[in-house]
Amino acid sequence: MDTKGSHKFRVLFICGSIEPGKDGVGDYTRRLAAVLSETHCTSAIVSVNDKHINIPNIETEDTGLKTYRLPAKNKLKVKIEFIRDAISDFSPNWISLQYVPYAFQSQGVPLKFINELGSLRRAASWHIMFHEVHLGGVLSVKNHLVKFGQIKSVKRLVSKLQPALIHTSNLRYAEMLENLNIEAQILGLFGNIPVLYQPEGHGSVDSEELNAIFFGAAPQEINFHVFGNAISRFLQKSNAIVKLNFLGRKSILRDQFAQYLKRVCPTDKLQLKELGQKTPEELSKSFSKADFAIARVKPSLLGKSGAAIAMLEHGLKLWVPMAESQAEIESDFDYRCNQCFASLENLLTNSDKFTAESRVNEIAKSLVESFGRLASGTQQRIPKL
Repeated sequence: MDTKGSHKFRVLFICGSIEPGKDGVGDYTRRLAAVLSETHCTSAIVSVNDKHINIPNIETEDTGLKTYRLPAKNKLKVKIEFIRDAISDFSPNWISLQYVPYAFQSQGVPLKFINELGSLRRAASWHIMFHEVHLGGVLSVKNHLVKFGQIKSVKRLVSKLQPALIHTSNLRYAEMLENLNIEAQILGLFGNIPVLYQPEGHGSVDSEELNAIFFGAAPQEINFHVFGNAISRFLQKSNAIVKLNFLGRKSILRDQFAQYLKRVCPTDKLQLKELGQKTPEELSKSFSKADFAIARVKPSLLGKSGAAIAMLEHGLKLWVPMAESQAEIESDFDYRCNQCFASLENLLTNSDKFTAESRVNEIAKSLVESFGRLASGTQQRIPKL
């Protein structure tokens, strides 16, 4: 699509919080809005549950991006009026809701917020990006009730806003939405870490020392053994020492994960280091020097893992311990699958070299092309709930 003239699109993003480095979806929204403003559209962001400010804040940043930020402590009516005022001030023809249930209500069931948001339906054409849908898997009685409320929230959101366009980040979430009679297109994620360096690591199965990265949240405790057993088996067969660096926000669960790995793996062959949060430049540099990275999720959820996408963008080979086979990765994931490996041995045997490149521009272009198709009359089906 020739995007000449596409600056006629004025896109107002709505999300929970946009404090840099404190919220993954907030960082995603900032970066997407900035790239759209540079290349395709005029964009702005309104955050209505911002835990990192004490008073309302409206400013135009150095990048030219306008932000409207409201503290989390404000009541619901104030939040809706704040959004209404931002719409009046910015005059968007598209409003893009970056939906995470917990971003708008602490229990993850934002029904009241959705009901009030519905009063703004006619302000512009609406776009919803479902970063999350509802809880899944084995759940407690309490979480079954939460799941029920989240499903109700999603249905009501689509019914109230009647969005012209719906996206989500991966096939699993698209299937969850389809089960609710909601049709969603896939808009892939990009990493929130700018690609500043090309990869230097060249670890192989014959290496005496391997540098590995674990970036982001720990896996669920019930899955610790999947990682521990796989690493332990590899180390028992290998002559290599694995230096595993933990990067990103520290947590009690991640510390428990590290302690578990120490218990089940040969202590002389696995060296763990907690490096915590780093600047984007430091993270990019660490990624460039690593021989491989470890994904924390199943292949079906790689598409919603900003950490996994960031490491793939940096040209890192990604070991996916939660994958039962290479075929599972290829059937459930659609980005740089040739860098993803179910087997660590296969990863280290593979001699391919991969370049580093962010796909934020590709994603931004895809979104604006969707807007363009709708403007020309090719509408996505709006679900009838």
